[in-house]
Amino acid sequence: KLHSEALARAQKVLEADRTFASADEHPQIVDNLLTCAYAYKMTGQSAYLVKVQKDMKTVCGFSNWNPGGLSIGEISFAMAIAYGWLYYDLPLDIRKTARQSMSTKGVRPMYNKSFAKTIGNWNSICLGGVACASLAIYEKDKDAAVKQIEKAIEENTIGVRGMYSPHGNYGEGIGYWEYGGGYQVSFLSALKGIFGSTAGIAEIPGFMES
Repeated sequence: KLHSEALARAQKVLEADRTFASADEHPQIVDNLLTCAYAYKMTGQSAYLVKVQKDMKTVCGFSNWNPGGLSIGEISFAMAIAYGWLYYDLPLDIRKTARQSMSTKGVRPMYNKSFAKTIGNWNSICLGGVACASLAIYEKDKDAAVKQIEKAIEENTIGVRGMYSPHGNYGEGIGYWEYGGGYQVSFLSALKGIFGSTAGIAEIPGFMES
């Protein structure tokens, strides 16, 4: 059922053929990239790949991904997923531009932003989303990636303790629990998949219970 719903959603994206003017439209940007990238991987239908490429080019052309908002985390995450899932299907120029944009508009702008005192969904979304972009560019821009991954682990550890400990109840309510938790799980899944460990974050009391 989930698969069918995802394909139906991707088809609606194709039919709407929406274009974007700025990072402020991040919810729809994320939806477009993730659903069409998934649909292409599952069906091989070229129309989905063409749409992903078009939207990646558009997003890379933005002057910034709004480092003061949630969009930097969401767009970085969606770009990382599309880049990773479709790597061998993307032309070389789009791969290069995507890596450069993830580095200059996602990873590096986060260096001077601290989320150590941010106990809530922003911690998971911004740190987790940008860390996924860091992991995506790791092989090509290792120094930039490592710096942000280490920062994300340090500050997210503090955030997860504040959000989930000791019993797993989430202070912002079920809506933000789902929203932030999705990015939190994606971040930890990426860490586990690449490094074999979540750096102890998943073992923080309350997180798995939640």
